[in-house]
Amino acid sequence: MADVESRGGDESTPLIAGKTANRGGSASASTSRDAHLDNCKFWLMCAVVFNHAFQDFFKSVLDKEAGGRPWCQPDVAPDRFGVYALARGTYMYLNLLGMPAFTLVSGICSRGLLRCATDDDGTGLAARSRRMVESLVVPYVVWQTFFLIYGTYVSKEFEPAPAHPVPFMSPVGVTWYLTALFVWRCSLQFIAKLRNVVAVTFAAGLAVGFVDTPRTENGGLPFLDYQRAAAFAPIFYVGATVLTEDVMRRLTDDGTTSAWGKIKRAAAWAATAATPALFAIAFSVGGSEESRDPRGSFFGSPEICFDEAQRWAWTMDPYVGGVDAAGGVGAESVGVAVLLRLAFYACSVSLAIAFFVVVPRGERWYTERGSRTMYAYLLHLPVIRSYELVRDETGLGARMPLWASAAVSLAALPSATSVGLMSARCKAWTRWAIEPNVGRWLFPDDHA
Repeated sequence: MADVESRGGDESTPLIAGKTANRGGSASASTSRDAHLDNCKFWLMCAVVFNHAFQDFFKSVLDKEAGGRPWCQPDVAPDRFGVYALARGTYMYLNLLGMPAFTLVSGICSRGLLRCATDDDGTGLAARSRRMVESLVVPYVVWQTFFLIYGTYVSKEFEPAPAHPVPFMSPVGVTWYLTALFVWRCSLQFIAKLRNVVAVTFAAGLAVGFVDTPRTENGGLPFLDYQRAAAFAPIFYVGATVLTEDVMRRLTDDGTTSAWGKIKRAAAWAATAATPALFAIAFSVGGSEESRDPRGSFFGSPEICFDEAQRWAWTMDPYVGGVDAAGGVGAESVGVAVLLRLAFYACSVSLAIAFFVVVPRGERWYTERGSRTMYAYLLHLPVIRSYELVRDETGLGARMPLWASAAVSLAALPSATSVGLMSARCKAWTRWAIEPNVGRWLFPDDHA
């Protein structure tokens, strides 16, 4: 994710902490970490955890009410006060903020690598590449193995279970970001001197939707989550090349005394609050009909379809194909799909900038936890899915009223999971699995 400090390096990779770079890029001790960046990483990781908790609640509880909710149909459960519409609106906001903003932070934390590439520092590039193997490839091997086993034998997500050959190069769960970040950072050495790099990469992010997604023969899983990794790449390059030290300073200046600073913060808070509300209103209006066309799409349709909006934010599919293009469900014209991808970029980057503005710059009670986001990132899905298994297997879910299930899944569970998994105690207990110390074995000269 975005907190991984490459061990011993002068740039971070927002998932694992070590020495962190200040915004100027120079190495500094962990006691001199950038408080604002750590604050951002804490809240963004909370957004990721809440996002998955909301998603699982919709899929395993709300959408199962009264026999299930068909594609692009309104909720079956009564929503007299618009609570579930607001929850879906909040979920869409978390989709547009969490991983895109974390990708921006990852770019910001990769400036040391970019600097080495720009200066033709081959020695520095080689050292950082080896550290990326330690901080990204090794955790991917460990956790991809875990999620394949967990999804096969515990949560039963794979039915039938993956057989030989195992789809090891198709990320499962949250591991897609580890492979994507590795590729993005490796690519910096090739594009560092590319003219108009942001424009070129955004064009590539739009063009990838026209390309077929390679999938594994076993299970049909996307290879390296190709579409999503390519679609998110331009956001990473914006963080690495556009959000410079000066730009971030201007964005995050408190501005408590200047009129411009107050306007900037007010606008950022307004965008943050309005986005979930606007989605909620759209879903409420779209879901007020007793019957609606299942082919109704997110854009260019009288109603807003939650399922299409969710698929749009995930950027996991090519433009043509969707969910069931042959049957008309989830299909859209290519022109509309390109416009939606542009809207995704505009919305996600704008919301991320607003987020950077409103997050406090100084030390807070959660600042230190922002240096341990890798732990919450890799561990939160097993926690959430294990709760669901216990709830469903014991019959607890059937006995809980819907409001109680919502309170647990939408508030209590993700709050406790976020804060607990970023604690120092969690790091002490699970570091062997999150940050396995294999560097001394793989690259002994770097650790001499």
